[in-house]
Amino acid sequence: MLSPTKENNRKLYTEARLAANCSQNDWARLFNLQPDTGVKHRQKGQPNVSAKEKGTKGVNLSECLAAELLRYFHAQGYDVKHIEFDENNRIVNIPRTDNK
Repeated sequence: MLSPTKENNRKLYTEARLAANCSQNDWARLFNLQPDTGVKHRQKGQPNVSAKEKGTKGVNLSECLAAELLRYFHAQGYDVKHIEFDENNRIVNIPRTDNK
């Protein structure tokens, strides 16, 4: 059985992904700072996302913070699913979903 803190972390991580309308593959791409091109990139970390959501692998506080920030930006009208990264893994664009 997971400790209350571990269960809360898992729940926050999973709920944030769902709130941001991201698949496990999308979430893996974002957490691996990968470009939004090619299936191989999105599937690279999907087993980790699945394991974290099932509770067989832990979710650390940095992942909770990142997940919560993605959820927040999505709620503010940003299309976090399509965040663009440069070759140095820096965010170069977060498109808006509400055309503001």
